[in-house]
Amino acid sequence: MVSWLAGTLWMRAVEAAATPAEVRIPGAESFVYKTVNGVNLRLFVWKPQAIPAAEKRSAIVFFHGGGWSGGNPVQYQPQALYFAHRGMVVISVQYRLYPQVKVTGCLTDTKSAIRWVRTHAQQLGIDPQRITACGDSAGGHLVAAAGIIDGYEESGEDLAISSRPDAMVLFNPGVLLAAFQGQDFPRLANQTPQALQERLGVEPELLSPIHHIQKGNPPTILMHGTIDTVVPFGTAVLFAEQMQKLGNRCDLVPYPERNHTFFDYNSTREDFISTVKEMDKFLCSLGYLNGAADIEQMIKKTR
Repeated sequence: MVSWLAGTLWMRAVEAAATPAEVRIPGAESFVYKTVNGVNLRLFVWKPQAIPAAEKRSAIVFFHGGGWSGGNPVQYQPQALYFAHRGMVVISVQYRLYPQVKVTGCLTDTKSAIRWVRTHAQQLGIDPQRITACGDSAGGHLVAAAGIIDGYEESGEDLAISSRPDAMVLFNPGVLLAAFQGQDFPRLANQTPQALQERLGVEPELLSPIHHIQKGNPPTILMHGTIDTVVPFGTAVLFAEQMQKLGNRCDLVPYPERNHTFFDYNSTREDFISTVKEMDKFLCSLGYLNGAADIEQMIKKTR
C-alpha cells in the first residue's frame, strides 16, 4: 500500500550521504538485479494498490544524478510515491559509481537494470512494452544513452531481451559530450576534455547521445533550466532539434531562470509540482497513464 505521507517522512529519515551499498528504502521492495565482483546491485520497487493479477501496468524506472560519482536511489522517492499512487509500477535503481567503474560501467548497469525489469515484467505486474526510464544530469545521460546508443551490454545477459526504454523523461541531462556539427558548448561541470574522457573510459563522442540519434529512438520529454551552470541549456536545445529532425518525438520544456536541481522535491516546491505534472501529461499522451494529475492534493496531505 502506497502512503505519500508516510513515504515522505521516511525519505526525510534516510541520510542523503549514505553510500549506494548501504541504501535501504523503507516502504519499497528491494531486488538484486545484478551481482558484480561480489557486490549486489539493487533496485527498489513501489507498486500501486490492488492491481488485479491479470492487469499489466506501465512502469517508470528512475536513475539518480550525481556526476556518475555520487547520489543514490533515495533521490526519486517523492516522484516514485506519486506515480505509484497514479497506478504505475515504479523502480529506482542503484548503479556502480566512478571511480569504482568508468561511466561505461554505469551505462552497463543501467542497461542491465532495464533488462531485468523487462525480464521480470510478469512477476512485477508490468507491461514490458510500456517501460519509461527517467533520470537527471548524469542519470539523464545514462537514460538517454540506454535509449539511443548500442552496445555496453553486460556479458552473459540475454540480449534478445531489450535494454532500451520505451520512453524517456530527462532532466538537465548530459546529452552532448563532444563537439557536434561544428558546435561546442562550455565544459560539463567545468571538467576538462581530458578529465571527462578519463571518467567516461572511452572517447566522449562514443558515449554522447546526440551523436547516435537515429529515427525510431524512444519518445522523450526533456526539462531543463535555462541558466543551468552544470549542463548548458543549449545542449538540450540542440538535442531536441536533432531528435525532431530525424522524426523522433522530443518535447523540450524550458524552465526560465532555473539552475540544475530545480525539479527536486527539496528545491522549489512549485517546480517539483510543475515537473511532475509535465511528466504525468507526457505519460498520459503515450497511453501509459489515464486520468488527471493530482500532485497538488497529495502535497497538501503532507502539510
